[in-house]
Amino acid sequence: MRNNQVETISANEQRDRISVDPVERTIRDLFLWSVIMLRKEMCLVLIGHLSARICASLIASKIFKKCAQKYANTINIKTRLLGDANLFEKYAMKKLESCYDYDPVMACGLIIREIHLFGNVTCLQLQAMAFFVCVLFITIVAYGVTSRAMVYYGTFDFDGRQILMNVIYPQYFFIYGYFGNELTNLDAIVANNTTANVPATNGTVASAIATYVLFAFHILFVNILLINLLIAMFK
Repeated sequence: MRNNQVETISANEQRDRISVDPVERTIRDLFLWSVIMLRKEMCLVLIGHLSARICASLIASKIFKKCAQKYANTINIKTRLLGDANLFEKYAMKKLESCYDYDPVMACGLIIREIHLFGNVTCLQLQAMAFFVCVLFITIVAYGVTSRAMVYYGTFDFDGRQILMNVIYPQYFFIYGYFGNELTNLDAIVANNTTANVPATNGTVASAIATYVLFAFHILFVNILLINLLIAMFK
């Protein structure tokens, strides 16, 4: 019985790969547009016409959460967007619980099944990618704040613009391997070079040496996260 159910899941995946209904593609595009435009009611209507409702709900929840974190200008807008995100999460959970009550094996298959309508992504991949992206962002900000506090303390104000220019922006390019300026500045401080951005005192030199170690662990950790993110995306 279980082998037959697994074969049914594989057959459904093969069917999805062969073709996607053009009408459903149109509904998918309208759904994604409504999500980007934050039209909750329209999203709920269009989800009902999609076959991949769980995946679509998780996508909507993720986008609403991201908009609440980055683009909400007031507390009321942020609260509303987070409430809408939770609504889509509960919608997906309710659908999955109903499937599990009907057939546990098929419910597990829905979680790991590739959804051709949304680029062969799975529900687990959506969760894994979101997790690794959040951890990666926290790691970048953590190193930026710590290193600047240790070596460059007092050289710039911790306001919004300076935090973006000195804490987040340079560390973001570490992901792509561009960290020459970071090492050059640390080398200059340790060598007591007058071209350094900060004066090389005994305390600053010790902090720069400690930042070397912190930087090495930071790059190692970021590379591990990127590898896991690629695995989550293409597994």
